[in-house]
Formats: sequence, structure tokens, C-alpha cells
Amino acid sequence: MEFFAISDIHGQLEKLESLLRFWNQDKEQLIFLGDYIDRGPNPLGVLKRVQSCSCCGYRNKDVKNLGLREWECPNCHTKHDRDLNASINIKSESLRILTA
Repeated sequence: MEFFAISDIHGQLEKLESLLRFWNQDKEQLIFLGDYIDRGPNPLGVLKRVQSCSCCGYRNKDVKNLGLREWECPNCHTKHDRDLNASINIKSESLRILTA
């Protein structure tokens, strides 16, 4: 099973529908992020998870600033795109849960 994180749809219904036409429900899992972050039982836990460096686990508290799109981890010096890093973290957590 492959996992894909979808972030910030922002009303782009046609783009979303185009994506869904190519979605193989038997082999792929879609995870929606972005505007959904403030809902659910543990939004703080979600923020902590996506703010962590996907390479070393360092938690970058500045990532909650929505203007910050790219950042460098001060611990391992990996350069990150905020949304791509969040997607990697969520995929890793999903795989951890599935194999537990």
C-alpha cells in the first residue's frame, strides 16, 4: 500500500476530482492535511508530529508560522520544504501504525 498526503485543497475542486480519477483505492491511501488540522481529538499532537525533522526528529516550533515554507534543521542541517516534510512524517507514522 502506498500513502499520499494531500495538503490545502483551497476550493480547487476540479484539481481534486482530477486526482481522484487516477486514485487506485486498492493500492493507495490518501491522507488529507491542511485545513483539517484544527479538527479532531488531538490537534496539538498532529502539529508536534508534522513539525519534527523527518531525518532526525528535531522539533522545529517555528514551522507553525504559516509564512515559513522552507527551513533547515539546526540539529542535522537537512533542508526541508514544510509541507513535504510533514507528508514524510505522516507517511512514516502511518507505516509505523500499520506494522505495529
